Amino acid sequence: MASKSNTSVGIDVTVQGERAFRASLSEINAALRVNNAEIEAVSEAYKGNEKSIDALTAKQDALDRSILTQKERLEALESALKKTGEKYGETDTRTLRLRESLIKAQTQLEKTKRELNDTSEELDKAKENTGNLSVSLSDLADKAGINLPPALQTLTENMDGATAAGAALVGVLAGIVTGLAKATISTAENAKQLKTMSQETGLTVEQLQELQYTSAALGIEEDEVQDKMKDLVSAMRDARDGSEDMQGAFKRLGVEVTDRSGELKSAGDVFFEVVDALGSVQNATERDALAMQIFGEEAQKLNPLIDAGKETLQRYSEEANKLGYVMDKPITFTWSYSQDVNEPQSHYSIQQQTSSGWQNLIPKTAGTAHTATVPAGTFTAGQAAWRVMVWSQNGTVASQWSDPAYIIVQSQPKAPNITSAGTSPSPTFAWQAAQQQGYEIILGDYQAGVKYGTEKTWTYPGTLQNGNVTFQIRVQNAQGIWSPWAGVETYISNIPQGTISLSGSVKDQAVSLSWTSSGLIASQYNVLRDGKVIATTQSTAFTDYYSAGKCAYQVYAMLSGGYYTPSNVLTEIVKPKYAMISLASSISWIPLRIKSGGLPTYGSEMQAQAAFVHYQGRELPVAYTTEFLDKSYTYSFSFLRKEDMQAFAKLCGQMVILKTPQGERSIGILTGISATRQNRINDFSFSITEIDFSEVELNA
Repeated sequence: MASKSNTSVGIDVTVQGERAFRASLSEINAALRVNNAEIEAVSEAYKGNEKSIDALTAKQDALDRSILTQKERLEALESALKKTGEKYGETDTRTLRLRESLIKAQTQLEKTKRELNDTSEELDKAKENTGNLSVSLSDLADKAGINLPPALQTLTENMDGATAAGAALVGVLAGIVTGLAKATISTAENAKQLKTMSQETGLTVEQLQELQYTSAALGIEEDEVQDKMKDLVSAMRDARDGSEDMQGAFKRLGVEVTDRSGELKSAGDVFFEVVDALGSVQNATERDALAMQIFGEEAQKLNPLIDAGKETLQRYSEEANKLGYVMDKPITFTWSYSQDVNEPQSHYSIQQQTSSGWQNLIPKTAGTAHTATVPAGTFTAGQAAWRVMVWSQNGTVASQWSDPAYIIVQSQPKAPNITSAGTSPSPTFAWQAAQQQGYEIILGDYQAGVKYGTEKTWTYPGTLQNGNVTFQIRVQNAQGIWSPWAGVETYISNIPQGTISLSGSVKDQAVSLSWTSSGLIASQYNVLRDGKVIATTQSTAFTDYYSAGKCAYQVYAMLSGGYYTPSNVLTEIVKPKYAMISLASSISWIPLRIKSGGLPTYGSEMQAQAAFVHYQGRELPVAYTTEFLDKSYTYSFSFLRKEDMQAFAKLCGQMVILKTPQGERSIGILTGISATRQNRINDFSFSITEIDFSEVELNA
């Protein structure tokens, strides 16, 4: 039977403020990633023998641990949802995001429970049909008198009949298998990149790899951490060279960047000191400002590291070394040896399994030690197998080859090979890549985001203008490791066919469009307002309910091969006599005609996220701003009819659209309504917070 892991899932989920919640959830998510890696490692270790008792038992154990951790995540999310709902309201976006996360977590837990139930049923059947003829590697180690690391869970064949008179017994134990799910051997290509990064940041290769492991555990992109390390090194140098701002920032955190001789301290040591000190700053605004000063404008991406704290980061660094993630440490193979006549070992040889069979990794070599070391980068990614043979009596008496031992090797996949690049306005790109389980694409200024799957073609969903554009792609393997970027430049050139004629009119505060075409066959029509696609349709007519002010329309007839034929440009103006509001997903306008004591009033507000920090010796604070903006609109008016008031009240907390006589438009969440009553007149005011949304989806 497979031995159970001693992995602890007892994670503190007591939420005491947002920082404590983020830190707890970060630890839980890290534990879940380890659980998932364990399940994947079990599948790899028992590939071809998935229905055996040992394989099913190991999978059952891993699923049990995953369920325990998922339940803790649910408890954390439920607690946070309750507190957030009480503090901000059930319709607040923070509450809604937490509720969405809770639903996803509940769904995942149910899936895991079903998988565990299926696995348990299969295990029961296997026990009924077969006897347990295998023993675990830990049992084998006991018989050979060897102490195994506790994380080792790999199973071997039955030992019955494994020894014979006059023959050597070789029991193979792979030390690198400690933490099978996470053992990582990086490729020579990755080693070169790490050495380059080491020179740029001043960190050792080992420190960089520890940071890679920690970042992956906390869900931070590896590139982000490396970029921030460069910013830190630059900040340290500025502080050393006399920058008052940087000296003040490090002094506020109590961090020294130079040693007693005036030389810069290790960037890795300073990094952990800064992260730990930032975590102790109680004022969130000041903390963010200090982080941005040292790590740059996007310092908030390091928040999971800051929230985790120094002790957690050190624990991850220790795990990285213990589980074989750090590549510049030698890979040591260990075996046991005994012989009936007690002749000592005099020679040994190690082989690795390749696609063409077993090949020598270490040829016959003189040595009495039961260990051998190979450099990093020896194995390629995936499951690797090795075996050993030993000789006694000065290399004249040989043992049999040992049974294979297995390790799971993780490495950075190579950059994909781009095989074709389209030239149409909706170009298609193709590539080849090994180990691909996901990919990320950037085309010019368009970021497609991360997509998961093994497909190796992608088509731009919009239309590009004529000219050069750069396509970039990187792929991710099953271990979550990204390849380097690959890129190619292509020239976009549209080839239209036939003609298309567009006409339209304004009715009920909406623009009705229709068009006719000749000499072409369109797969669909894209409707553009002011140069941006707002809808796709198979029809030759479309009504734009979300227009406001002066709008320029055009329709593209999409042709085969990614080309299109543009229509003429049509300009329409939408300005209602009085303000109107409606639910965005289903247009039914509520007029906002009057206001007691005068005309309805309309206002807007825009806020930028900024922090102001005072430094010693400076009279005024230093400002740190971000790219994020909050836009809100307020409107005051009056209702006379009861049915209008009832319809309006139902919009609170919903996504709405407001149009004004000035030709302005606001689409967002109606976050608040206030009301007063004077005689028969009911005065109202409300606010709308604008949100990011897709008009194409809204018009679908």
